[in-house]
Amino acid sequence: MYKNILKYNCYSSHNLCSSISFNKNGSCDKCLEKYGIQNMNNLHSNYSYQMNLIVSEVKLLLDECEKAKGRESKAIASLKTFDILSKNLYFFFEHKKFLITVINKCNEFKNENIFNEVLISNPEYRFSRDFILNVNKFYEENINYDMTLDDKILNDFDIFISDYMDNYIELNKIDKSDKSDKSDKSDKSDKSDNKIIIDDKKHIEKIENNYVYCDEIIKLDI
Repeated sequence: MYKNILKYNCYSSHNLCSSISFNKNGSCDKCLEKYGIQNMNNLHSNYSYQMNLIVSEVKLLLDECEKAKGRESKAIASLKTFDILSKNLYFFFEHKKFLITVINKCNEFKNENIFNEVLISNPEYRFSRDFILNVNKFYEENINYDMTLDDKILNDFDIFISDYMDNYIELNKIDKSDKSDKSDKSDKSDKSDNKIIIDDKKHIEKIENNYVYCDEIIKLDI
């Protein structure tokens, strides 16, 4: 159930990618080229393998947040945590209590201007900040019912997050296309001037799998 959410993130392999699938097929562009198109069963199997990696990474970031000194350092650690969570959306649907905790935490963080200040020098966390603000809108729309009862919260969050990701991908695919066109024009110009084009080196981050379990509690105080 809710496996449709798997298509928005990258689960093409057993490695933790934590990237958005702009083609909505469960693969980022790099992993699609490397591993090919995966069916839904493979995506779910790969996610299940990665779940311990996700939990381990979140626990490390929560520990980083707890040990951080100063509001800016704590805010950065918090945004890092929301970044990994917002790019592994299916995790919420397998941990309902954790999802409820995160929704409530987003409500607490909605007016934290320190996040906006941090984004000036750390724009890579824009997605996680936007995620916090939009999940808070979901909280405000659903505050009148008990989120712990039955699966209504999961059904409603499924609709919400699907619309949110569809809109985000649609807007950013246009941006990516524009950047690609500009890059192609630049490449042609460079070739005509006999300039050397150097490819960016690929960076692969390895996260140790220590098989810890989800506490279903997120503590982020800034």
